Amino acid sequence: MKSSLIQVITSRLQENKFQKFKQLAECDNQSISNFIENVDLRYIEEEEYLDDFKNEEIFSNKELIGSIKLGYEESIEGKETLIEL
Repeated sequence: MKSSLIQVITSRLQENKFQKFKQLAECDNQSISNFIENVDLRYIEEEEYLDDFKNEEIFSNKELIGSIKLGYEESIEGKETLIEL
């Protein structure tokens, strides 16, 4: 069995935030380190899912897609000027 390399990350927390993590970790019967790791992973998984959801919503909007395509085509033809913000 292959062993996993463990990386150490140091984080600075205000006392009240540290105590909140500590309290939540204890309630979940985990170490603070393990609790933060699990919370971070859940957040990442949720954000990836939301991104897929947002993309699906955008691509299902035919009017929006048509407008984007038209704008792109007009910019290629030199009819419109792209402005970088």
